[in-house]
Amino acid sequence: MKCIVLTDINGLPSQETCFLSGLGGSISVERVGLGELLGVPLRGEELYHHLILGGFDAAAAKVLERFGDAEIGLGYSSGGAVLWKSVLRGLRLNRLVCISSTRLRDEDPHAMPIPALTVFGDQDASRPTPSWGEGSRLERLLLPGAEHAFYVERDANWLTCHEVLLSFLRPCDIEA
Repeated sequence: MKCIVLTDINGLPSQETCFLSGLGGSISVERVGLGELLGVPLRGEELYHHLILGGFDAAAAKVLERFGDAEIGLGYSSGGAVLWKSVLRGLRLNRLVCISSTRLRDEDPHAMPIPALTVFGDQDASRPTPSWGEGSRLERLLLPGAEHAFYVERDANWLTCHEVLLSFLRPCDIEA
């Protein structure tokens, strides 16, 4: 089973705190940083500004070139926004998971053609409004007390998200 993981602008999470790490079965995970995907030596705020100035679309095109299809796409922050745009442009996935992908607030949640899970911390000031995604097919999780980068540490919010994510991916035969 092929899985694509796109990190955030800082190359996070680590391999150890990626929600797909340590899973059993025949899972093949390709983890890619956004700077690497775009072929630019940028990180952090510099990479974020590059993405805002047309880089999101360029990154989505690179995902299509590089991957074509996979069973699962998992993106953290800006990585989730890139995967979202990639699916809308033709990337074939069975399931999409977007973690703290706050740029989705500018996307139409009804346009997503595949099952998708979005996860945000309720302390993330940049998350979409509470009504974003209502009436769509999205599965949404709002973690109480969680900040934007809750995914970098294995704490209670990480564990809750991991459990929900595994349940969401169960139709793909993911083994914990």
